[in-house]
Amino acid sequence: MGDMLTCFRFFQGIQRGGLIAETGAAMQKHDAEILDLNRTQLDRGELSDGDTLGRYSPATLKRKQKDIAKGVKGIQAYPMNLYQSGDFRKEFTLTIEGNKYTVTSGNDKTPHLIKMFTGAIFGLTPESVGKVWGIVRDDVVGEIKRKQMA
Repeated sequence: MGDMLTCFRFFQGIQRGGLIAETGAAMQKHDAEILDLNRTQLDRGELSDGDTLGRYSPATLKRKQKDIAKGVKGIQAYPMNLYQSGDFRKEFTLTIEGNKYTVTSGNDKTPHLIKMFTGAIFGLTPESVGKVWGIVRDDVVGEIKRKQMA
């Protein structure tokens, strides 16, 4: 509940304070850090809607265990994390329009993964949204100060 409240207050404060442009610019500047929040959620097997990715099929699990034994970087057996080669995650992008943000991937696996797991593979959990303000705060405050000085 606290994370959801943080999320709500964060976006409510942005709208009420007229800080949409400043916050959007700061989020775009720090897009790599924000996208890493999404990747970290997937590492934990979490979807943005609070659900989980589930478990790998027995055949996939067996293949992943072989990759783990070989020392392949990023591979894990549980939780499911949608990581095989890293290509899907490398192509994550953050788009900001007004007070709305969208995370997507330009990878050719994306339509298949959305069909399997819904669009909730993209986006931030309330916990991660709460971390966004910590990432962008200094830039937003700096922009406000700059505008006040102008």
